[in-house]
Amino acid sequence: MKTKQSRFRRFALPEKFIAVLTVFLLSFSQIQPVSFAQSFSDREPISMGGLHPATQVPQNENVSPSVSVIPIPETTQAFLQDELSLEKADTKELIPEKTDKKIAETEKDAELEGEQSDEADSDPFKSAINRLFQQAGEVGMVVVKTIKVTVENLTFLVKSAVEKGIEIGIAVIDGVLTLIKGRPNGVYVTQAMAYKLDSDETQALAHVQRRGETEPSWVDYEGAKKRGRAESILTVDETGKLTGSRYDGKGILAERENAVQQFLEELNGALDPLQRKFQEVTDWIVKALQDPARIFYRSDPPTVLNNPRPELGSFASPPATVTAVLRPQSVIRIDYDVTAPGTFGGGVLSFTPPGNFSSLTKFTFNMRTNNICAASPCTKVEFKDADNRVASVFIQGLNASFQQVDIPTATLLLSNPNLNLSRIKEIVFVIEQPNANPRAGFLEVQSAGLT
Repeated sequence: MKTKQSRFRRFALPEKFIAVLTVFLLSFSQIQPVSFAQSFSDREPISMGGLHPATQVPQNENVSPSVSVIPIPETTQAFLQDELSLEKADTKELIPEKTDKKIAETEKDAELEGEQSDEADSDPFKSAINRLFQQAGEVGMVVVKTIKVTVENLTFLVKSAVEKGIEIGIAVIDGVLTLIKGRPNGVYVTQAMAYKLDSDETQALAHVQRRGETEPSWVDYEGAKKRGRAESILTVDETGKLTGSRYDGKGILAERENAVQQFLEELNGALDPLQRKFQEVTDWIVKALQDPARIFYRSDPPTVLNNPRPELGSFASPPATVTAVLRPQSVIRIDYDVTAPGTFGGGVLSFTPPGNFSSLTKFTFNMRTNNICAASPCTKVEFKDADNRVASVFIQGLNASFQQVDIPTATLLLSNPNLNLSRIKEIVFVIEQPNANPRAGFLEVQSAGLT
């Protein structure tokens, strides 16, 4: 901004004095202000509201407990000789340390998101999806400057994600279309992003699942119920046709073409034709991506275990007692009493002949328990093949509400590289006395295809 010099002539200072003053001030040049990243990361966390993450990296006591899957290193030969031996091995934390993005990188991403290049003008959807896939890190979000979404536009976005093998989120925030970066089994968001998605500022919300998968998970139903609105799942079928489902906290509202049409109507009805808050939403993304709290909002249905359908049994080391029963919706209920020191017990799914799970990238269960285990193993899950080779993981951070738990096959192979996933004969859920609080309690595990 230009200033008339005449306004300051009466206050002019001698040049020598100015030089001395300049040197004096430069001597304090090492004093630096707190950066934006520091001030943002030091703030109190934003409440997650009704969003129900399956896995979260906790930052402080105000953040709800995480669900961790921790591989147990390869078992010894002595362990293999005793199929029910449950001696604990050293554990290794699998979940990698999360690192914040640099502000410069985030601002650069935001600038790219806000630019209206020739490509964006001609095809803003192609430009947006390309930017989303190119964003570094596990958390990402872009805006799409548009006032209307056609079925062809939506098909392109969904098909791009399905062919890429990842899930994405689609939402209208303050009248602006936004895309949320995903991974093969869900979507990572920051806590600040979760707060916004959970608020009334988000008028439409859908997530893309793998090809042909339209069934909402338990987590989906609970999230829609808490938010008090209808939400959608989108995917494409084997022919590449757009399909999906629409649901609320009570159940399915629409399927296939009807679900797609209802979501499109909601989406276009929520878009602001003037895009008045486009820049505001873009600026908010820059800040939201700096939030160090990461929430893994997953929506995969439980793994189907019916080829062959297993038999459910139970086991216990005396004097411990365990009962395992199969309830509706493929829920396994395990009631246990491991009060005596050193005792253990649990439930076991036995496959005859052995099941072939070599095509899976992960096993997905919904789990809940009354065991207080935010910082200790809630249960140990063992996968045993036909040659009695065992891979084990600890599940940590469950609570009394169903939460989605993913056990990647890569994690199982970290525990035992020799495990034969094409010939699994048992999946075992173990409760050990030192990790049970209270000593008498329950564990529920929901799979699919058991009933």
